Amino acid sequence: MDALERCSQREGGSDAKRPRRKWRINNLIGKVVPLILLTYIVAAYKLVVIEHGYKDRYKTRGQVLSVLLHLLPAHLIFLLALRAYLHIYLSHSSSSSSSAHFLTRLLGARRPALPKYPPSDWRNRIFECDAAGRPSRCWRDACNGNWKPPRTRHCGDCGTCRAGLDHHCPWFDADVQIPLTSPSFLHFLILVPLLYLFALFPMFGIAWRHTRLIWIWACDVDNVQSREWWANKWTWMGGPVWRWVGGWIVASRSYTATSAQITSSHSKLVAIPNWTMPLVVTSGAGLVFIALALLFSSLSSLMQGQTTIDMERRKAYSRHVRSVERKRTTSSGDSAGVRGREDDSLAAPHSGAMPDTDEETLRRLSPILYFWVPLALIDEEKSTNDYDADQLDHHIDAQHVSVQEGGIVLPTLLQERPYDLGDAWSNLKLALGMSKASDEDEQWTLDALVEARLKATAARILHKSR
Repeated sequence: MDALERCSQREGGSDAKRPRRKWRINNLIGKVVPLILLTYIVAAYKLVVIEHGYKDRYKTRGQVLSVLLHLLPAHLIFLLALRAYLHIYLSHSSSSSSSAHFLTRLLGARRPALPKYPPSDWRNRIFECDAAGRPSRCWRDACNGNWKPPRTRHCGDCGTCRAGLDHHCPWFDADVQIPLTSPSFLHFLILVPLLYLFALFPMFGIAWRHTRLIWIWACDVDNVQSREWWANKWTWMGGPVWRWVGGWIVASRSYTATSAQITSSHSKLVAIPNWTMPLVVTSGAGLVFIALALLFSSLSSLMQGQTTIDMERRKAYSRHVRSVERKRTTSSGDSAGVRGREDDSLAAPHSGAMPDTDEETLRRLSPILYFWVPLALIDEEKSTNDYDADQLDHHIDAQHVSVQEGGIVLPTLLQERPYDLGDAWSNLKLALGMSKASDEDEQWTLDALVEARLKATAARILHKSR
């Protein structure tokens, strides 16, 4: 038995009981990021509604219709984004306040509990299990050996298992789950750029003018404070970007204190160049960039029938496989072996001796899942018609297969995605909650090709055993 099989069998594919780290970076980020978002929202709302909308456009210019056409759609998008945010944030909130309970019921932010035990008839269906043919269980934190239904992962930041866990998002200090909160997550990421454009687009020109005038003032030889800034060598310690940004900030403070209005307005933030409007606009652009990056990466994985965690684990597994192969070829002096396997990044490392740390890492990151295939569902003649016998024999010889009473335990292939529904639109509908994810027993829909291959492999094993 090679090292890959040993690392697949170790602990039967179940989560080991290991202590939870008391301090995790995601927990800290999850507390800080919502506060940063709240601070930005307050500053942006004051700038958009009070300073620019009311004081400048309405009170100074007497514009009523244009203000309404600007603020009403912006408020509508803001309320939709706020609803999506709170739906995710409250879905795992531990707050016991009456207001939190009211919002949870109002937004439908339910907190479903996972079943502790598998269905009694699980041996009568193709069922995800561990390498020993038992229902997978979790022993981490407070799970205490509870059953882990298919596509359930343990969130180390929350200390519990989540069905359909996509990832733990510090933006919400909560888990994104398919399909419980993934629709709200995608809606929020789409609404953030729209809200930015609707709310702040009328201020782009003003913010650019303020930025340009302050920079001109920063380069003015009559500006004593800026001259002192440019003369100090320590301003280079943060690099050229920090030097230029710092010089601009220093100039903005002195410009606001000494300069007259550049336009007639009841709003000083509009009339006098200052750092507030450029900072709000550029910070919003940064949030939009993050939202779009998250949106595209999430859609990329979801449309392939995978979660974000699945994608990242596959990438990490691929990197570690190449690292193991590189160590072996380096020790043997054969560098051509690594180059020949670069294209097959998910291929398992060649059999042979492997350090325990590498075995454990490969076991933890391996995308291989195990399925119980009951003998009652196997039709030897029908199942093997579409498959080459030699190919099935190769799969059987290369994998850890367990024949038990009543069924056979089979692993998936490294390149297989068992819960990929076959096309991007079907996978996306699942993520958006437009189609049913699983039945009452938390049994997710299995890819028809994977199911057929499992049955064919099991039928071939039965045929060879006779």
